[in-house]
Amino acid sequence: MYMAQHPVRVLLIDDQESDYLLMRSLLSSIPNQAFHLEWASSHEAGLEAIRRAAPDVCVVDCGIDASDGLELLKNACEAGSKAPVILLTGTSDFQLNGEAIGLGAADFLVKDQLTAALLERSMRYAMAHARTLDELRRQQDELRASELRFRSVVQSASDAIILADDSARIIGWNRGAEAIFGYGEDEVLGFPIELLMP
Repeated sequence: MYMAQHPVRVLLIDDQESDYLLMRSLLSSIPNQAFHLEWASSHEAGLEAIRRAAPDVCVVDCGIDASDGLELLKNACEAGSKAPVILLTGTSDFQLNGEAIGLGAADFLVKDQLTAALLERSMRYAMAHARTLDELRRQQDELRASELRFRSVVQSASDAIILADDSARIIGWNRGAEAIFGYGEDEVLGFPIELLMP
């Protein structure tokens, strides 16, 4: 199953060595994909590894070091991590699951139900979703920059420029229009364009 041409960098944040050994075994049994597994055994070491290693995906135990896996998820997001986070838990707690997803977790898996196929699918979907979100953010940034350039051109024009939506309501207006018609932009936004040309 295809995920990436390079080894997928997986960061496991879990205080149990047995869980690390299980994860290593599961990853090694996934066909056609190489993995580089890094293990952090504490909350602090996990956050440091996220900053330092820039993993492709993080797998976080919800009960690590008596600190909450959800707290680590929040801290990772606040630190600017773009790596998707998959939470592991010992039980299928639907409330915790909902809370985790609400905080941005990519998935929520129960340890004793974990298989190589389930782990592979979860990581593949999480990384694909993260790439889609990155692309969406990039496009939004480009759109905002384009809008700023457009507004700058419109505002610097000495001619009257009036922008209207598809129902002929005023949605924008430059200084030239203010000078010609005598209304400020805030006075005409949302009004029909016929207000100006009866």
